[in-house]
Amino acid sequence: NIDSLAEKNAGSSSTYTIVPINESISISDLQFREFVRYVKLSLPASVGQYVEPDTSADLVVVLDYGIGDPTEEVSSYSIPQFGQTGVSSAQTYGTVSTYGNTGTYSGTTTYTPTFGITGYSTHVQSRQTYQRHIALFAYKMDSDSADPKQVWQTMIVSRGSNNDFRSVFPIILSAASTFIATDTSGMVTVEIKENADSVLQLKAAAQ
Repeated sequence: NIDSLAEKNAGSSSTYTIVPINESISISDLQFREFVRYVKLSLPASVGQYVEPDTSADLVVVLDYGIGDPTEEVSSYSIPQFGQTGVSSAQTYGTVSTYGNTGTYSGTTTYTPTFGITGYSTHVQSRQTYQRHIALFAYKMDSDSADPKQVWQTMIVSRGSNNDFRSVFPIILSAASTFIATDTSGMVTVEIKENADSVLQLKAAAQ
């Protein structure tokens, strides 16, 4: 689920940098630097050229990310049971024996059964899912103002059974790449597979 907001006259910038929203995360943190590589490749060209955080930039992109505690989801499903449902046809074979004015008959009837669904059995399954999120907040640095001005934000929320955030980060980001720094006018839902071309290309480019 992607929800993105942007000013109509946000305009473009010549340079930008990316910093973590959490002050406890260092810009030299290996995981943060890995995520920055993915974000840089997913931002539109209008944000300009990337510069390191210790360099003056026109635009500052604040990166937030995380994964929640597991939630158990319980669901039920039905499995059809197959068996004989009736008889489609019957064929009788026999012989007649005569003895004078009397006779006897001996025969066998063969039935052709029909098969189909005779019922259903209900089963219950449970799995743990995790809510993962990525958020980007962009601020224009105006030399004439002491306070930076927010120009766009993009928030991405995903739920799934994979709790390896490093592996799902490029998948989540790839699903939202065309919406970053735009106005979606509400929440947009995107489905994407982990082996989608866009995901594989993003991973390869970030290496």
